[in-house]
Amino acid sequence: MIECKDFAAAHMPHQIANELENLFLGKGGKESKVARRATWVREHLDAILEWYKVKRTGRWDVELLIVVSQELFAPYLRRSPIRILSFDALVEGRG
Repeated sequence: MIECKDFAAAHMPHQIANELENLFLGKGGKESKVARRATWVREHLDAILEWYKVKRTGRWDVELLIVVSQELFAPYLRRSPIRILSFDALVEGRG
């Protein structure tokens, strides 16, 4: 599961920090947005595969990945439980 984020609109460091906290850390004891979405995907994987007409063969895993519009320094300051890549790194296969 890939979550894509464009942080160009978040100009201030506190805006980016709030968005990142909501995305991969969660707030007030709640799971992060990405973790909740991944749980939903895991619980509905058969329906999703059927919707996209993908034949289910073998074992499937749902892995989390956040793709951002530009390289962020936050993952170097605080460890994220979810892998974060810039779009450029994804395209270049650096992740």
